[in-house]
This record gives sequence, structure tokens and C-alpha cells, in this order.
Amino acid sequence: MSTSSQQDNRVAGGYKATISNPNTSEEAKTHAREMLAEMNAEHQGEYTETMGREDEIHSNRVIGGYKATLNNPNVSQEAKDRAEAVLGEQGYEVSYVKETDSHTNRVLGGYKATLSNPNTSEEAKMHAAAVLDGEEPPSKGAGTQEEQYLHRVIGGYKATLSNPNTSDEAKEQARLKLKEHGVEEY
Repeated sequence: MSTSSQQDNRVAGGYKATISNPNTSEEAKTHAREMLAEMNAEHQGEYTETMGREDEIHSNRVIGGYKATLNNPNVSQEAKDRAEAVLGEQGYEVSYVKETDSHTNRVLGGYKATLSNPNTSEEAKMHAAAVLDGEEPPSKGAGTQEEQYLHRVIGGYKATLSNPNTSDEAKEQARLKLKEHGVEEY
């Protein structure tokens, strides 16, 4: 860019600042508009081309900011979703690990750990293997509150059987209750 065009750009910028300044009189704003129109006529659109490039640079920086938002761990999920929407509207393909994806990865990691945990039952290991192989969806809990309660009761009876401080009579009672609930392996 030549020195003359740099000077002209600065003059045009001054006129634009005058137009947008709330403390400038209407007379000064009118004069600035006239001068910009005259400059544009003299240079046959040089300023609009320059401003177009500046707008493009600004737009690229805004897009870059939205992309940075997606990968910033200190930004809320709401802000990331908004950035993803804006980038999608602008035609950008968005690929980042969402918190829900991160959660899913942690859940699958838990199933992998289950496979090598010596304290895990064979039933749990089989379930974990099925989930990891894609044969079963991950557990979302036992379901209703009643089902969750029943699951915990059965777990309590199973714990009674493996507790060395529990009497034989209590263990026999736990075995009977487990049979009532359809659990035959104990």
C-alpha cells in the first residue's frame, strides 16, 4: 500500500469516526458524510474494497474466537453450544469433544476398568464386555425408585453372604431371601 493510500485511508477513518461519535455535531457529521462520498467518487470504490478486506479480516478473527471458545475448558457448555451454532451458520464444520462426549468416554473407561478388577463379579464383567463390544447400551441405573431399592436390597443380602462376621443363621436367611427374589447363584 502506498503512502498516499495510507494517508487517504486514515482521513477516511477520521471521517467515519466523526460520523459515529455521539459527541459530534450534526453539522460535522454531515460534512464528514459529504467528504467520504467525494473521496469514494474520486477513488472509484478503493475505500469500499479496503473496508471489505478489513471486514473480512474482522470476520476471520470473530470466527477464530468462536473456534477458540469450543476448546477452552474455562468456557461454559452454553457458550460452546452458541459458538457451535454460529460456526455452523457460517458454514464451518465443527469438531470438538463435548462434555457429554467426555462423560461417555469416562463411562466406557469405567467399563474397561471393570474387566480387570479382581473384586468385580463375573456378571458385572460380562455386562462390561457386552457394553464395550456394543452389544448392550451402558446402564443408566436400575430404573424406577422401587427397582433401585430392590437392587440395593439384593446387594445387601449378597454382602451378608460374603461378610466373615455374619453368623451362619443370618447367611442362610440371606440365601432364602435371594431365592425369593430369583437370585439362585448364592
